[in-house]
Amino acid sequence: MTPRTFHSIAVFCGANPAVSTAYLNLARQFGRTLAQRNIRLVYGAGTTGMMGHVAQGVLESGGDLLGVLPEFMVGNPASEPPVEPRIVVSSMHERKMTMHAHADACVALPGGIGTMDEWMEALTWVQLGLHAKPVGLLDADGYFQGLVQWLDRAVRDRFLESRMRNHVILETEGEVLLDRMAVVSSPSPIM
Repeated sequence: MTPRTFHSIAVFCGANPAVSTAYLNLARQFGRTLAQRNIRLVYGAGTTGMMGHVAQGVLESGGDLLGVLPEFMVGNPASEPPVEPRIVVSSMHERKMTMHAHADACVALPGGIGTMDEWMEALTWVQLGLHAKPVGLLDADGYFQGLVQWLDRAVRDRFLESRMRNHVILETEGEVLLDRMAVVSSPSPIM
């Protein structure tokens, strides 16, 4: 299989500024990695927490980004992207669809329920055959190990097909994650 070339990647991650410095550093380094590979960051437009750090990493390395935010967040300093361009949408659901439409792949960094909602929907769309884009998890300090155990259990208990589990790429280094995502084969849809 010829490796994919990523022009843009949607990144889902937490916006809480009170998280560990290790998480913030992971986000900033991933932003730098995207910029060094000339991959545009498509993200939720926040300036705080990991979301803000991944954007700063991109900007520090001369990269390109696109912020997508719902109307109700416009004017909130924590939700405004540090630079243009940005797209304003009507709802959180439209935000996910827009981010996805502008990205060649999706990656989740540590975050909360919003992060998991965004990432899980992208994975669900793979299962339904709505897209064949790679989905990855950039792990720090074992943050996603419980999720991986749940996915493995879902396969064992026949709630999830192994082809879908194999589509999920988990790594602790951004470079390795992007390399593995570039060669993952897309599962055929369940429908």
